[in-house]
Amino acid sequence: MHFRKENCCMYAEISRNAVLFYKALQDKWCAEQTYIGSPSNAVWSCCQAVEKCMKGLLQCYGVDAGSTHDLSILLEFIENETGLSNNSIGLIHDLARYDQRIRYKNLKSDPTVEEAKGVLADANEVINEIIQHPKCSAFASEAKVVYEKLLQANIDGAVQK
Repeated sequence: MHFRKENCCMYAEISRNAVLFYKALQDKWCAEQTYIGSPSNAVWSCCQAVEKCMKGLLQCYGVDAGSTHDLSILLEFIENETGLSNNSIGLIHDLARYDQRIRYKNLKSDPTVEEAKGVLADANEVINEIIQHPKCSAFASEAKVVYEKLLQANIDGAVQK
């Protein structure tokens, strides 16, 4: 699905704290759409979605995570600040291994469809906990409303063509 140009400025409709959650939803959607045809891209998108949710959670706590993309470094902030469950922390540790291997092309082989499906399930579990976190839920809900409007606008645009 291609996003139409007139929808490119959706950020104007949401608060600063919701933007990272909005971007995470986009990455998650990409992973869901590509894990069968392009498992490597799906794994990358999962890691990106989790990264953005982690940064969104930290932002809700007033913590600036800087420009790092390393899930392991973000996890150090998360463990100290947010009370995220041990299960999600363990899943993030697992995802961090994929994140570093995909980012730096250190894979002996590309992820399989089954691996990508597992990474997507793990990412969904982490994302769901973060977006339901009391400090994040309002911003995540705000992002979801705008995200769903964008998807519907694109569906409507595709039908009209």
